[in-house]
Amino acid sequence: MMLIHVILFLQLLHTVICFTPSPRNSVAAVLVNSTIWFFGGCIPGSTAGSWVSSNSLFSLDVSRSWETSSPPWTDHSSDLTDPSLVYTRCQSTIQLDADGVTLWVFGGQSDVTSENLTNRSPAVQYNTGAHVWSNVTMPSNPVVLGLHAHNAVRNSQGVIFYFGGQSDLTTGFNGSLQNDNVIKLSTGPGMVNWNVLPSGNGWNGRYLGTVTLV
Repeated sequence: MMLIHVILFLQLLHTVICFTPSPRNSVAAVLVNSTIWFFGGCIPGSTAGSWVSSNSLFSLDVSRSWETSSPPWTDHSSDLTDPSLVYTRCQSTIQLDADGVTLWVFGGQSDVTSENLTNRSPAVQYNTGAHVWSNVTMPSNPVVLGLHAHNAVRNSQGVIFYFGGQSDLTTGFNGSLQNDNVIKLSTGPGMVNWNVLPSGNGWNGRYLGTVTLV
């Protein structure tokens, strides 16, 4: 009987061990149904005051209330079986595909001292149902540069619009370029399409701005 009690205690102990993400800034987040998905961000480095970019993915279930001491976090880091597929980044954006399942991560600022972004796609996908990452082949025409400190919004048809931000060495661009265009991504099975639209008589691109669909 004592052995049974010990086994049950160990099993219960295992179930209450919770995942808590490390503190970070410039993380990307999106609400999908009753789950908030978080990607990347800058986490504290090994020396005081330093920060390093991350490629971690985790989620928070907001379908019910919880104790503030133990939020229902879920770590999805083990889904990234090939770390070279998703480079570390902060100041990226994450939006939902028209299929309601796939997440689009676009852009982000990486550590130029540790990441070689040559020929790396600024966009990757994550399937929340299959828990699988996949690469995105970017078009040669139009040329879509990676951005950081940009913003994004999605309409009800699954079309994602990217505004503002900047391209530089931390995004794989040899130089520094402010984005004054509007990047349009049409999503959905078999209908992914990128377009770069001039802002026309609108405002020039903002750095760390916000955008809201009305």
